[in-house]
Amino acid sequence: MKNLLKIFNNFKKPERLIFWGMLIIFLTSSATSLLLFWERNTKPIAKEGGEFREGIIGQPKIINPIISLDSPDKDISSLIYLNLLDLAENYQVKQDKQYTIQLQQNLKWSDSMPLTADDVIFTVNLIQNPKTNSPLFSSWQYVKVKRISQLKVEFTLPEPYSFFLDNLSRLYILPKHIFGKIPPQNISLSEYNLAPIGNGPFKFDHLKKNKFGFIEEYHLIRNPFYNQRQPYLNKLIFKFYQAKSELIQAFNQREIDGFGTIAPINLTELKTKKSVHSIILPDYYAVFFNFHTQPSLNQKKLRKYLANNLNKKVIIDKVLFNQALEINNPTVPGFSNYVSIQNEDKKESFDNLDQSLEFSLLVPEIDFLLETAKQIKSQWEKIGIKLNLNVVNLQQIKLAIETRDYQMLLFGIRPVPNMDLFPFWHSSEKFSPGLNLSLYSNPEVDELIEEIRKDLQSQERKEKFKSLISIISEDKPAIFLFSPKYIYVTTQKLKGFNQTKLVEPSNRFKKIQNWYINTTRVFLS
Repeated sequence: MKNLLKIFNNFKKPERLIFWGMLIIFLTSSATSLLLFWERNTKPIAKEGGEFREGIIGQPKIINPIISLDSPDKDISSLIYLNLLDLAENYQVKQDKQYTIQLQQNLKWSDSMPLTADDVIFTVNLIQNPKTNSPLFSSWQYVKVKRISQLKVEFTLPEPYSFFLDNLSRLYILPKHIFGKIPPQNISLSEYNLAPIGNGPFKFDHLKKNKFGFIEEYHLIRNPFYNQRQPYLNKLIFKFYQAKSELIQAFNQREIDGFGTIAPINLTELKTKKSVHSIILPDYYAVFFNFHTQPSLNQKKLRKYLANNLNKKVIIDKVLFNQALEINNPTVPGFSNYVSIQNEDKKESFDNLDQSLEFSLLVPEIDFLLETAKQIKSQWEKIGIKLNLNVVNLQQIKLAIETRDYQMLLFGIRPVPNMDLFPFWHSSEKFSPGLNLSLYSNPEVDELIEEIRKDLQSQERKEKFKSLISIISEDKPAIFLFSPKYIYVTTQKLKGFNQTKLVEPSNRFKKIQNWYINTTRVFLS
């Protein structure tokens, strides 16, 4: 070392400069080589930690999956509660109408209490009690539930129902030791609807309100008693806003890390770096014809004429920023039960009318639906049809649907996951509380719907479903317009979200265990 210093001290100034320059080059190239070696021979993997802040329009009210089915309640519920199939070890089906569910071992609630068959039976009984006022009541009204053992429960149906497993996938279990102490009629008033005890990947931590009682933030943390692999994220924070413009502003100002919306959004409004996920849903919007209030709509040729003179692509482009799929029947491309139906000939005409072509279209007071209605009005005016727009608020829409007080209705349908068309197209559902918004009646359709419900043979059921869709498409009880995509926007720091299809928006959290923000590198194997 002393010899090296002697040599260095004998260097002249130019030689010293050269020495330092060469040393810097050597160290830089060595560091670069090491860095390249590290990057080539290692890969980033998810690491525990971090939090994700999501923005939502609205307010949480009742985070209880058997009472409230609206966002944001449903979004948060999906993180706190698990459905019965997620809790099941296995299941058996006997005689097409008896389902036995075996629960997993050592299931616990987030307060460490055991989860058993008694919780399952309690939840079903609570749904079946009219005093609970559960929107799931009709799906479970005639189902018998029986305790076989501490971890086994049996369901018996009055008749075979091919979609019952889907019902089980939407049955989120409540803790009997919490809600069993509350009269059913008071369930909706319980403080546990905002501070729930659940069994999902996350549990309630705390919430923040402003002085006006508006919930500004809702905090979730990992549930240590979750029965599956723990999420990477430590915390989820929901922040609540009153309008889409506020949501976009919050994202641009980095107050939130992500948000989702079905309403069309101009992505150029988002100024920060982002990842955009365009996700298909089974939801669709249509113009429903009411034959009873406007007799001229009984003419199939007129309905076809109206449908064939509507350019849906223009609506999707101008109103929805191309964030929707065009549909021609009550199925959506991308889902297993999608049925492709050929479009009608656009050149078909409609002559010899004995009445003027003037109709009224009832429209919810929602921006993109109002713009859609304006497009329909404009296009039909070009073929001599006068369309009066009756724009009303959601409460008035609800009343009009209950009384079927409209000639035409622009409205959206969210099918149950199994695409059971009974609630929407069976003649028995023509009047409230049924959802047959066109008051449509076709004996052949009724028969097919009933057979599909009872047929557990998937291939036969699929063929019948195709015939059913073909008949409905030919009859034109409605003009099927589009299926909006669910747009989920996040900052680029979030990784692990890769869903392209959802049954409903709250299912975006189905694989939240895979979401991560922090990473570490490991050597390639």
